[in-house]
Amino acid sequence: MSTGTPDPSPAPAPPKKTHFVTDKVGGLNLRRFDNLFSLGCVLVGIVVGVVMTHNSITFPDPGEESGGGMYYGLLAVGGVFGFVAGGVLGGLILMVIGLFRRD
Repeated sequence: MSTGTPDPSPAPAPPKKTHFVTDKVGGLNLRRFDNLFSLGCVLVGIVVGVVMTHNSITFPDPGEESGGGMYYGLLAVGGVFGFVAGGVLGGLILMVIGLFRRD
């Protein structure tokens, strides 16, 4: 016999989102912290790569007279190396964090 009042028992809690496969094996990672950390590592890697390349170039910046294609090409190569190094380093750090992470 129903009196018309709702059942006071609480609704079951939704299942907890787990990222076990992403943390332990691999796959698409949707964690905001992880993605922002990766972005920061890549951007810092690009800047460090360009600065290190700029400091290691032994010939002067040719300026606007001769175009400076070789100089800026070397800076671009340094940025690409920094991009790769920052991505790999950030991925390794997130891999270690993921192994020990508990949700």
